[in-house]
Amino acid sequence: MISLREIAAIDHRVAPLLELCETGRAQIEEVAREVSSYAERIDFDPDRLEKIGDRLDLIQKFKKKYGRTIEEILTFGLKAAAELERMERSSEETERLKSEIQTIKSSLTTTALELTARRISAARDLVKKIEAELDHLGMKKTVLTVSITQDSGDDTLDGHKLGPRGADRVEFLISPNLGEEPRPLAKIASGGELSRIMLAFKTVLAEGDNIPTLVFDEVDAGIGGAIAEEVGKKLKLVAVTRQVFCITHLPQIASMATHHYGVTKFVKMDRMSTEVRLLGKQERVTEIARMLGGKTITEATIKHAEEMIDRGSK
Repeated sequence: MISLREIAAIDHRVAPLLELCETGRAQIEEVAREVSSYAERIDFDPDRLEKIGDRLDLIQKFKKKYGRTIEEILTFGLKAAAELERMERSSEETERLKSEIQTIKSSLTTTALELTARRISAARDLVKKIEAELDHLGMKKTVLTVSITQDSGDDTLDGHKLGPRGADRVEFLISPNLGEEPRPLAKIASGGELSRIMLAFKTVLAEGDNIPTLVFDEVDAGIGGAIAEEVGKKLKLVAVTRQVFCITHLPQIASMATHHYGVTKFVKMDRMSTEVRLLGKQERVTEIARMLGGKTITEATIKHAEEMIDRGSK
């Protein structure tokens, strides 16, 4: 077979083709040397290849359980590690929290005991003032006692049960009659007594509480004359800083009011109806006179009513 070199020796037009072939052969030989060198540098490790395959399989399993991407899997791993650390430190954390609870309980107990001491001191002063007010309101010799006790329990260090207002159970005891043992106020006081006791409380505590409206019913039960007038004055005093509603049948109390409403009942369309109406100046005089003299209203009772209203407005 004739070679390209022999043809080029005969025909010079083939010389460029021969040159291209020579150049190509040199490049191929260079590529072969580089490939051989590359192959010699490759470290083929079947064991490592197997490990990489196992790791890829494991990653695919993780993707099915813990996240669709490597980033999600790593995030889950960090959270799991933090939770494991927290669990491993749980006993230590429990002890720390127990110590903190004990510290808080100790502080609460100290504060509760201070509050109890202040209540006992305040109760003594309050009792004296209220008994003095009750004396003016026709409940002479009434004995008022404040019972301050603690409920037992395991909520504090000293065995007292704490609540939103401390560890105390406060109860007012009263003896309205001389020689009787004080008993719970809510159980033995009549409606009229309870209203007067409440009036005494509100008179003493007028500057301290924030109750905007007070309603007194039967505050005039069992009283009259000078005592009724004193009750009216106390109501008027409380009304300086509060709105006071008082239901009364006594002119001594009604004459002290800023506004006087009359309550009447009548039959309308075969049904009993009640009307509450603000009385005008003259209507009020007539009503006070009716309270003083009953059905028969004389000029004297009218004049007396006018004097009482005038005196009550001062």
